[in-house]
Amino acid sequence: MDPFSQAALGAVVAQTVGHRSLGYRAAAYGALAGAFPDVDVLFSIGGDFVDQLITHRGITHSLFFAPLAGPALGWLIWYRERARRADPGRKSLWMLVITLALLSHPLLDLLTPYGTQLLLPFSNARFAINAMPIIDPAYTL
Repeated sequence: MDPFSQAALGAVVAQTVGHRSLGYRAAAYGALAGAFPDVDVLFSIGGDFVDQLITHRGITHSLFFAPLAGPALGWLIWYRERARRADPGRKSLWMLVITLALLSHPLLDLLTPYGTQLLLPFSNARFAINAMPIIDPAYTL
């Protein structure tokens, strides 16, 4: 999926879970977390096309990445918010919101024909459900 769709879904997931306590900050950080797994394109800079295909939708798109990185990133956001606001929100809620927003990314990529490597580092198999194109403006809207 395109980065805008990933960010939109991350924002919706985060806002749905954290809006009562965190307000619209949940949506803003959720959008960033929803798009974050695509940072793996930086891992193959300078590589050829095949290297880019193998690296993209790799470890940052694994089902194991969000539960490991989400709490750490959620804690960092809570820590930053604590320095800026009197009521930063609950630390555990930030950790949950960011974890779920991160998890939304590989699950959305799963619905494309290209799929994603959900079980890395334990398996290189790609999983795909050909339900939507990689770029779908109608979905984003």
